[in-house]
Amino acid sequence: MLINNTASSLNNITIVGKCDATEKIEFSGLKLNNIPEGNYTIYYSEKENAEFNLQNNDWIRSSQVEDIDQISSYAIVLEDYEMPVGGIIQATYNVQIEENLDYNQSFKNSYEVIYAAEGGASPKAAKTIEVTTGAGPILEVNVNVQANKKDLPLEGGKLYVYENQRIKCIVEITNTGTTAQDVKVDLAIPSRCKIHRILSR
Repeated sequence: MLINNTASSLNNITIVGKCDATEKIEFSGLKLNNIPEGNYTIYYSEKENAEFNLQNNDWIRSSQVEDIDQISSYAIVLEDYEMPVGGIIQATYNVQIEENLDYNQSFKNSYEVIYAAEGGASPKAAKTIEVTTGAGPILEVNVNVQANKKDLPLEGGKLYVYENQRIKCIVEITNTGTTAQDVKVDLAIPSRCKIHRILSR
């Protein structure tokens, strides 16, 4: 939502933004809610930080977009519209986020407003909107098997252990997120094998 907090009306308004769409996040349905469709045009660009300029080929009208998932930047150009003092422009869009995402994931949408005020000046105002999945632990588990201090190779995708051979299983847990508590590791012991001892470090 944009509010005109200046002392004069604004015109020649252009909203240029970046939509942080990825394979896990879908961006669609951009529109202005309280401005007639005939008073604005939406353009898109596949470039992440594209400078808005209709003189180059980086920008195309929304009606010409073939794959919205490839879009990285957008621009809303208001036409024949003057924003009064205290006036409001409401822009909305749809964001569909894939389920079961890990912690510490985020979606950012930054935008910049370009406008003309009294005196012919063209100030800019930038904002950033961020949505996050929240902070939490992210655990990665790696199991390595050794015999005589050497890693045992896989043969045909299988690990072979021979009779009376003593092996060492090394379980490494790496936490790339926030603090994790009461972490438990369950490992299945192959049949006809027994545990000699368990060490931790």
